Amino acid sequence: TTAALENLSVEVSIDASWANVNPPCSINGPHVHPFSAVSGAYYVECGDDGLDKNSSTGVTQQVPQPCAINLMDPRPAAPMAYIPAEVRDALDLGIDWTLSLWPGTVLLF
Repeated sequence: TTAALENLSVEVSIDASWANVNPPCSINGPHVHPFSAVSGAYYVECGDDGLDKNSSTGVTQQVPQPCAINLMDPRPAAPMAYIPAEVRDALDLGIDWTLSLWPGTVLLF
């Protein structure tokens, strides 16, 4: 109930953090975040903007492009789990996600 949550005390701490600064068109290889209940990513910028030609004016201009992040199930055998398909699909076992994020976005996972 809401009343029970009002008196709930939770301590949140950041135990580790780091920053990656990558050159354009680079990637970070697959990795895991051990002992983390929540992880996150923040993109300051996504590198070079793309070029787009305005069809009505014919003017070419730089257009911001989204950043891409791939979230992968770290368990290689997960999609082969011997459980009903409905359960496997509901839990996203073995599913990899590719997301497009704009600069300034915070993603918690």
